Amino acid sequence: MNICGEKECTGCMACYSVCNHGAIAAGADSRGFYMPVIDNDICINCGNCKKVCPANRNVEKSHFKQEVFACWSNDPELRLGSTSGGIFTGLSKYVLSKGGTVFGAKFDSRFRVVHGSAEDERQLACFRGSKYVQSYMGDTYRDIKKRLDRGILVLFTGTPCQNAGLKCFLGKPYNNLIAVDIICHGVPSPLVFNDYVEYMKKKANSDISSISFRHKQPGWTVHSMKIDFSNNSSYMADVLTDPYLVGFLQNYFLRDCCHECKYAVLDRQGDITIADFWGYVSNRRKFRNDEKGISLVIINSKTGRDILEAVKGDYVVQKKDMREALNGNRCLQAPYGKNPLSDLFWKEYLDCRDFGLASQKYFYKRKSSLRRMVSRFIDDHSYLMPVDIRKKYENIKDRLKQKFYKKEQK
Repeated sequence: MNICGEKECTGCMACYSVCNHGAIAAGADSRGFYMPVIDNDICINCGNCKKVCPANRNVEKSHFKQEVFACWSNDPELRLGSTSGGIFTGLSKYVLSKGGTVFGAKFDSRFRVVHGSAEDERQLACFRGSKYVQSYMGDTYRDIKKRLDRGILVLFTGTPCQNAGLKCFLGKPYNNLIAVDIICHGVPSPLVFNDYVEYMKKKANSDISSISFRHKQPGWTVHSMKIDFSNNSSYMADVLTDPYLVGFLQNYFLRDCCHECKYAVLDRQGDITIADFWGYVSNRRKFRNDEKGISLVIINSKTGRDILEAVKGDYVVQKKDMREALNGNRCLQAPYGKNPLSDLFWKEYLDCRDFGLASQKYFYKRKSSLRRMVSRFIDDHSYLMPVDIRKKYENIKDRLKQKFYKKEQK
């Protein structure tokens, strides 16, 4: 039995979570992406797995008037230690202060990315920071439902497809659920990431003690992969140089469904959408981009509006328009296409499983384009421009971006 098309499956594991007969296990395909495995000897063909599968449903249109904000924490240490401006921590602390539970992605002892829960602030640190690899959901949806049914406030953060899977599994809205989705570039292969980890351990001749995908050196815009090893050595390479980040951002090893993602739209799956505010324009010197990180926050429901209102006292919060959000976050409009060499990469990679060899052949050092550098400089110094010139510049940038998207989709 097929629950959905193989290339449509997101690996959310709603099907695994809903099966009360134990007929579905969480397995993986040859590329390491999580997939349901059905035991036909146990399956009774009840069809519940197909009913909850978000791949079999259309994305619902939202009639809520969305609001866009730029946010960053007033706590410099928290802001520096967060991927962008630290808004996730504020939302999480609020939920914990109400006796609630926070669910998010973390590393386990083997540096696999898994979803887990936190019930006090000491457990929050492991959820902070981006993890550029698909997370293993396990029994997360079931754990959330148990808490919701007991009246416990729950905050769930994950990719849009994971949020869609949760909503489909729950089957009804809960007033005590706060759903947070991220603007997702696409989920990379856990297999490739595991091989990268082993490759780096071998190079350092040491186990790993910590990994940060978004270390803010030299800054927030051009960040770095940072790995600390048990022998007290460290590795750091920026986003244009580190082979894993290069392969990820050049779309070599994303899940197939990510290239056709139906959630890369403005109709979001969460009450709140959070991301880096890459399109941020510094309209006032006081609020200019200082390279310490800025969170994009999109309010998608009354629940989302209420929780931002509750935490905003700890943040710099600026009202923005959707155009700024769209300019820097392409996946609010369309997914990224597959790299033309992706299929060849996978064919060769699965034969050798040699990350070092793959990085030399495919994940070569990138250069930041002059156009991008000039655009970033103008955005960061926009407050120096007269208003009429600033508006003309924004209109030109909008037209160029739309032209680029249409050209890429042909």
